[in-house]
Amino acid sequence: MWLEVVLAGGSALAAVLLVYLYRSKFMLPRHPEAPDTPRSGNPADEVVLYSFPPVPGTLFSTSPFGAKLEIFLRLANIPFTTKPADLARAPKGKVPYIQHGNNLIGDSTFIIRYLLATYGKPHQSYFGKLRLSLTPYEVSIGHMVQVLCETNIYNALLWSRWLCGESDFVKNNFFGMIPRPIRGLIFAMVQRSMFDWLWGQGFIRHSPHDVVTLSKLDIDAIDTLLGNKSFLFGDEPTVYDCTAFSFLEPFVNSDLELQGLRTYVCSKGRIVNFVNRMRHLIPQDK
Repeated sequence: MWLEVVLAGGSALAAVLLVYLYRSKFMLPRHPEAPDTPRSGNPADEVVLYSFPPVPGTLFSTSPFGAKLEIFLRLANIPFTTKPADLARAPKGKVPYIQHGNNLIGDSTFIIRYLLATYGKPHQSYFGKLRLSLTPYEVSIGHMVQVLCETNIYNALLWSRWLCGESDFVKNNFFGMIPRPIRGLIFAMVQRSMFDWLWGQGFIRHSPHDVVTLSKLDIDAIDTLLGNKSFLFGDEPTVYDCTAFSFLEPFVNSDLELQGLRTYVCSKGRIVNFVNRMRHLIPQDK
């Protein structure tokens, strides 16, 4: 009798494991369909930016996407307030996001499009300190710079921050307000999610040397594009400069060597001058 009970229990457990394996490995997960981003809102409503805070002693969010949006808001002279992000409320599970009236909007690119449509005017040449009148060629190049920054350079930043030898600095500074025992647990969870992301992207399937080699090619591309210009497309910044700055600034103004990438970026005088020029241009008072 006991043998029958054991066999029945084992069969049931095997069935449960097979169902779990099938659902986790072969079935597409169900997820709610995200609604379309609203095109525009009411200019009278307050903009509330939800993002990760900066590390003590720095000016911008630890997330380059959050920094990109905050820099855009400052250069566009759009009044806003900042609050800590709550991932449980974040549209698409992403940070940053904004609350604007009844609209809760995620993804920095869609947020900027929404804000331009809400506060801008048709055929407007300037928005605060930003030049909006761009040629189709400039828009195309700007889009490629944005994609380069938000994929390759972003992955290099994640890898060098979270998965390399200087990750203890990240743990103690990014999570410094969390009590030490819990801090290590939360850091380990985030670090594992970063590994899964970068492995899925194919980024860390290369050797560390090859990762750095590819990252240097990306940095060289932006350095060449800048040339002798003050900004990406001349003497005035554009929305695309907000993106380039927010992803390059963490390498220039970092306490971490970032697997040699900090030294390499800082050896590019045109990039360093661009970052410093943008920093001096950005108002620090909301």
